[in-house]
Formats: sequence, C-alpha cells, structure tokens
Amino acid sequence: MTHDSDVELVTRTLQGDAVAFGTLVERYQQAVHAVCVSILHDFDLAQDLTQEAFLKALQHLRHLTIPARFGNWLRIIAVNECRLYIRRKQATMRPERPFYEQVSWGQAHRMSVEQQQELHQQQDEHDRLGVAALQALERLSDTHRQALTLHYLSGYSLKEVGAFLGISPAAVKMRLHRARQHIQKEAIAMVEQALTQHQLGPEFAKRLQLADITVLFADIAGIMDIFAQYSPEEALTLLYECMGDMTQCIVDTGGTLEGYHGDEIVAFWGSPVPSADHAVQGCLAALAIQAKVAVLNAQHHQPGKPHLHVKCGLQTGKLFVGELSPRRPPAYNFIGMAAGIASTLEGANTRFGTAILVGGETYEQAQDSIEARPVGQLKSRRHPEPITAYEVLARKGTLASSKMQAVARYLEGLEHYQARRWEQALPAFTEALHLDPSDGPSRFYQERCEALLAAPPEVIAL
Repeated sequence: MTHDSDVELVTRTLQGDAVAFGTLVERYQQAVHAVCVSILHDFDLAQDLTQEAFLKALQHLRHLTIPARFGNWLRIIAVNECRLYIRRKQATMRPERPFYEQVSWGQAHRMSVEQQQELHQQQDEHDRLGVAALQALERLSDTHRQALTLHYLSGYSLKEVGAFLGISPAAVKMRLHRARQHIQKEAIAMVEQALTQHQLGPEFAKRLQLADITVLFADIAGIMDIFAQYSPEEALTLLYECMGDMTQCIVDTGGTLEGYHGDEIVAFWGSPVPSADHAVQGCLAALAIQAKVAVLNAQHHQPGKPHLHVKCGLQTGKLFVGELSPRRPPAYNFIGMAAGIASTLEGANTRFGTAILVGGETYEQAQDSIEARPVGQLKSRRHPEPITAYEVLARKGTLASSKMQAVARYLEGLEHYQARRWEQALPAFTEALHLDPSDGPSRFYQERCEALLAAPPEVIAL
C-alpha cells in the first residue's frame, strides 16, 4: 500500500485520479467495516454498508474542507449510512431472526431432511461463533463497542484508532479496557476470535473495480411538447419505439445498459467485458441512435407537431464499476468523475444546437473512426478544469461534401473567435450557415460575435 498522505490522495482523487481513491479504500476498508459491524450487528450487512459509505464519500469528497481528516469524515458517513439503513428498515418491516433462531431443537424432528440440512448448515462453527460474539458485543455501549470492533477488525494501533474516531490514544485504551471489563473473561476470547475471522478479505476491493470505460447519457429532448401535441397513445408509441431503438443501438455495439432514468438512457462500454475501442463503440452507438431517430421522424412525424430529438453526451475515463448496490436488485453500474462530465456534455447539446457531444478523452481515442469538430469549453461545478467538447458528426469518411464545406468555414471562424477577432469570425460563421442553415455551433457563435461587436467585451462572458 502506498505511503502517500490522506491529503495527497484526496487531492489526486479530486483531480480525477481514481487509483488514489482505490488506495483510500484499501487504507480504511477494515476500519469502516468495524464501525458498521458495531452498529448493525451483522457482518454481511456491514460489508454492504461499508461499500456504500465509500461510494457516498466519493460522491461528496469535494465538500471535505479538511482533507487531513478524511478518516474521521469517512467514519461519520459510515455511521450515518448505517443509521439511515436502520430507520428505513424499521419503517418497512420488523427484521426477521435467522432461520436457525426461529426453530427450536424440539421442532427439528418434524422437519424434512432438506430443512434439517439447512438448519445444520446455518449452525456451523463459524456462524455460531459470529452470532455469539455479536450478542456479547450488544451488552456494550456504542462507544465501547465501536472501539473494540475497530481494534480487532481493522488491526489498527491505538493511535490509528484514535485518529479515525477523533479521540486520543489514551481515550481509546480506556474504552478498550472498559469494554473488556464488561464482557466476561470467557467471552472476550470468543469475541476477539470472531472479529478477527470476519475481517474483510481482498475480495472486498474487487467490489469496486477500476476500469477505463466510455459512458453515454442519451436523453429524449422536448418530451413534454410531444405529450402536449400528440394523443397519449401516439406519444407513448413513439417514445416506446424510440427507447427500444436506442437500447438496441447500445446492445449492437457491445454496450452495457446501466438503466433508464425517465426519458434518459445511461450506458457504458469497456466493462464488464474489456474492450480496447470502447470510445469508438460509444460514438458509433450515438450515431446509430441519431440514424434511428431520423427514421422514426420520417415514419411518425405529423405536420405542425414537434420532431423527436435525442441528445447524447459521452466521456471516457477511469471509473469504479461493479454491482455497486448489493442490497438492491443486482445491477452492474459505475461511479466516477467521467460520468458527471458525460451528463454535462449531454445537457450542453441544447446550448450549441448539437446532437452528440463528447469529451476530449473520448475524442482522442475515437478520432480515427469518426468525423468530429471542437465546439468549445464548458465549465462545471462538478469538474475543476474546463471540459473541451467535440461534436461527433459521422463515421470517418462518410460526411457529405456540403457539410464538410460548412465545417471548414466554421473552423476558420472558430480560430478567429478564439483569437478575439470578432470582425473576421462573424462572416465565416455566416457563410457556414449559408452552406448549412441547420448548423447549430455556427449559429451559436454567429450570435455571440454579433453580441460582442455590439457591446464591450467585458460586458459579456466568453
């Protein structure tokens, strides 16, 4: 394990270094698991909540004001996640006891052979030891139970336990002493053995696998207008067909569907089956979606009513992937900064009048297979650096000659615009629009140039 400080690892994580966060997981997984065990009294459930605590920490890491206190901040998150789970559980149902606790030995002779086998399997030495240890731990106060589980599950020294809990080593030593006093001598050895046996193994880290993937956010734009101007039956038929076609495009290019979120589909390429050209696959899927949407519009559009539009945003990067919500129905999904960038790019299509925007990392990996052009830089609160956006236009070598001419004039205008030469930029964008009146980026920059020429540059943010 690296000896980098928490401050260094937190800083690198915020800069997009997912490996750094993986190191933080390795460093604190035993300690977080111990905290969850002390609250939940269930070793397996504690593993699930440990994972969710790390995911919540990754999502909110930007709000950590003192990186040196990452461990203590993580402990608070773990405690809150456990308490939230308990409240939700209590609100829905009374927790059931394990099967072997519900059945007395006097009832065993009335069971089938299969039931007796299940009973014996649930009563093996490892499980019985764990249950007895948890029952013994329940006699302790929260603070004493947390100190004891941390000491034995994490293997931390008194100083490390103190830093994690935000107390002094002397206070930790006192809590351990009082915890041992409260548990009978014959029970303390059993507790120590059970907690040591239930330490997290290397397989826990595999739950948060790091992979280089490409993420797609695809959203059907103007959904309310469609429902307002089509009959409910027509609107639903159109949307079902559109969602079905979008899904098929993802599957045909080897993508993994993360899920449906209202009128948005989220998918990714490069995991669970590794692929060297996942960025290309994602871009080709987005182009296929646009082709399918064009066909649907040709088949179903009615005069005077809105067309279907699908906005796609893609970004490539290292993300944590896997079954990241183990207590819910199994679903293979992801978490990481690249996902937020893909979502930002998807939304920026409205601003630029485009259909497919990709980030710089995706463009770098897919540029030999696609026709694309830069459209500008985006700012996002979720990302410290500006996001360079590129519009994907077509497969390589398939762009119509008229569109190529329009793009050439657009690129001339963009070069002038970025050099703050508004007078030279404006006619280039105007000519690009003459060649292709539907060219969204040219219209966007034409309007910007007109505004900049009409007012001092300091009045309008670039």
